[in-house]
Amino acid sequence: MLNILMPMIDYIQKMDSLIAALATGLITFFITKYKYHRNIPLDKLEIAYNRIYYPIYYITKSNADIQQSMDKCKKYLTKYRKYADKTTLRAFENFEGAKFDNIAYKQFEKNIDKMNTKLRRRLGYLDSNIITTYNYLGVFEKSMLRIVLEVIVIYILTFIVGYAKGKCALILAYVELSLVLVLAIEGICMIGIGIAIGLKESFLSKIRKKDIFKE
Repeated sequence: MLNILMPMIDYIQKMDSLIAALATGLITFFITKYKYHRNIPLDKLEIAYNRIYYPIYYITKSNADIQQSMDKCKKYLTKYRKYADKTTLRAFENFEGAKFDNIAYKQFEKNIDKMNTKLRRRLGYLDSNIITTYNYLGVFEKSMLRIVLEVIVIYILTFIVGYAKGKCALILAYVELSLVLVLAIEGICMIGIGIAIGLKESFLSKIRKKDIFKE
């Protein structure tokens, strides 16, 4: 059985440079993104937290009517728009475009929760543990984090398989192959999600334009 898998093992070993380049690129991307966010002036973040996310967070947690709550939220987002995150503005626009749909409201509320927690942590307020922080990450960020970890594990296994022998090499080869398949599936899913989101936004944009012309 090991002889059958040897060509596959050799092929995986030849991918060392590609996997290393991919892992290095992803790690560099996250480090650069981290440094960028760390270098943002705190006074701007303080304004965003105090004038947008903190008050809107409590508005969304109140038991008020959705229409009334969103009217209040709109005042903050309009006045301090330049301090708001793009994802927040997009979530609010989607909510308005969906004619105050409850699902769209939940998505907006989730974004506010996420950004409020993120800013609290960045500004030095009491922080949550790693598990809670992970739970508040977006779908894309969670997927990217998993992909980075999987690429690193595959890269390490590639070297281990090269030095392992017998059944150990066989088991590790199966594990590595499984991770490669999972990584490929996740990549395809992320591409599909990206396309779906793009089509959805395009569709909602057309609907908004039609509504504007009708008015």
